[in-house]
Amino acid sequence: MIQFVIDNFYVIAGGILSIAFGGYVAYRNYKKNRFAEASTKFRNKVLVTLEGIYPEVFSYLYLDTNKLNNRTRQSAPIVVTAATEFLYHLPFYRKHGFRRALKYYTDTIQQTDWADQSRFELYNKMPRLTDVSPRDKFKHSVDNLLSYAKEK
Repeated sequence: MIQFVIDNFYVIAGGILSIAFGGYVAYRNYKKNRFAEASTKFRNKVLVTLEGIYPEVFSYLYLDTNKLNNRTRQSAPIVVTAATEFLYHLPFYRKHGFRRALKYYTDTIQQTDWADQSRFELYNKMPRLTDVSPRDKFKHSVDNLLSYAKEK
């Protein structure tokens, strides 16, 4: 038996390495598919929740600003829940950035007043405290959050 192993060492080692490489490729493929499914699920949940508000916010022109404020604030728990489910599928080196993006999103939702957006549009020549409109802040926060769930 030992003589058989010694005589065929390279064949046995090559077989073991081939099996290990095949297992690694299968695991990577499984992990990528799982991430793609979680990414799609997260992206769809966010886009359905923010339908009519994101990617282009025209609703503030037609809706009462209080209704729009309430709608964006009510969307925050749904997005946070979807983000918590998606966080499990992210690699460890991207989790901290995703948590920061989620915090930035929730802070933006709480601080955004859509009445400021209509004032921003109507009086665009007047000096303002900030040069970034609430619509742009909101769009940036959602883009930043969805950047972790890109379709590949």
